Amino acid sequence: RIVSMTLDKEYDVAVEAIRLVTLILHGSEEALSNEDCENVYHLVYSAHRPVAVAAGEFLHKKLFSRHDPQAEEALAKRRGRNSPNGNLIRMLVLFFLESELHEHAAYLVDSLWESSQELLKDWECMTELLLEEPVQGEEAMSDRQE
Repeated sequence: RIVSMTLDKEYDVAVEAIRLVTLILHGSEEALSNEDCENVYHLVYSAHRPVAVAAGEFLHKKLFSRHDPQAEEALAKRRGRNSPNGNLIRMLVLFFLESELHEHAAYLVDSLWESSQELLKDWECMTELLLEEPVQGEEAMSDRQE
């Protein structure tokens, strides 16, 4: 019921429902099915900014907050494919391409701006990802991904 409330016509109700679902995710990832999560994911493209920002926070917690702090520290000085942000940027690109809402990239960036600003401003990592040659066994980024 709570997940369906994220689609409520009253934007304030939808925002609070998304925040509640985010808290549920934080407490127990198993409590939400993949379908539940997908129902919230697409809200990052909402024209109503508070709904989009709340959904962006959910997306950030679900996809980007599962770092291993020790591994992250070891890779902190590296960039590109070896950077923790490199993998996160690739995940974000795949999320965007799979959503098939290519004309709405600005909505996605805006929804994630508050929760993922460090990732979205990692220009050095993005540049490295675009300029690096793939290592053996790794696929290069496609034109769509670039």
